[in-house]
Amino acid sequence: LARVDALTGSVLSDTPVKSLTGTDYPHWNAIKYHAGKLYAVENNAWGSNYTAGQNRGYIYEVTLNAAGDPVSATRGAYVGPYPDGALAYKDGVWYASDWRKDYSSWIKTGTSVASGVFAPLSGGPGYTNGVGLISGWDFETDGDLLAVSWMANGVNSSIDDFNIYKIDLPSGNPTKLYNIKSQLPSNITWLSALSATTPVPEPVFFQMGAMLGLGGLGLLRLRRR
Repeated sequence: LARVDALTGSVLSDTPVKSLTGTDYPHWNAIKYHAGKLYAVENNAWGSNYTAGQNRGYIYEVTLNAAGDPVSATRGAYVGPYPDGALAYKDGVWYASDWRKDYSSWIKTGTSVASGVFAPLSGGPGYTNGVGLISGWDFETDGDLLAVSWMANGVNSSIDDFNIYKIDLPSGNPTKLYNIKSQLPSNITWLSALSATTPVPEPVFFQMGAMLGLGGLGLLRLRRR
């Protein structure tokens, strides 16, 4: 988990996620900063000896020190068995995405990230339709939920998407705004100066090597380790 200068991209410090969680090969694929704390969703599909990761789908509350470095992490609420890279907060409600099937993901909500189980959004079908794997989302200041999808088909990783969507709530209906594939570099840009060792390969569903995070109108490309 790296602290990065937002202007230069320089890595200021980094802390192995494993030292915070005490679990084998943790993979955090969604992060959200709120009220002085960082929140992350565990997406480790494989634990030791390639057995199912016990903490997959749980939200971790990360305590930061005065410098912004993580010092501890506490496991909290459960999102679901196939969490996407999306976590957002608005008006007392947390929103997370849980992959449902090809071309759709559950919109899961909860009022607490400390405990409990997130439930599908009420008032509609509770899931998006036609989007696929959501790699990041956040609310704009006007209340719109914007999401980016990097794969349209959760089974065939050769079918990519890379569209920005506006997600209507509570129906979950997506409106495609624009495609960002042409703006992405042809090769992965690695963060330098990290002390982490070579990462363990991820399962095919999430073998992208980079996570797209969406905040307001800006896009921040993050490296998932």
